[in-house]
Amino acid sequence: MLDEILDQVEAYLGGLTTLRELEFWVMDSFDAVMGMGDWDAMVLANDLDADLVEVKQGRLSEDALKDSLREKLSALRKA
Repeated sequence: MLDEILDQVEAYLGGLTTLRELEFWVMDSFDAVMGMGDWDAMVLANDLDADLVEVKQGRLSEDALKDSLREKLSALRKA
């Protein structure tokens, strides 16, 4: 499941999908991710969901979201 999240985030960062499409994917997949028991996937999904809420509420810009996502992907690749 982690790979699927990473694919979605990379597609968004690469301009292949929109922020709205990423939001819909997270909403549709969140419960499934949480039920899989993959700790890294659950942490990333939870962080992504929280960041998307921050963007919707105007407390985080889309550029800041992208920076945050790039940092998270980089950290996961190093692990």
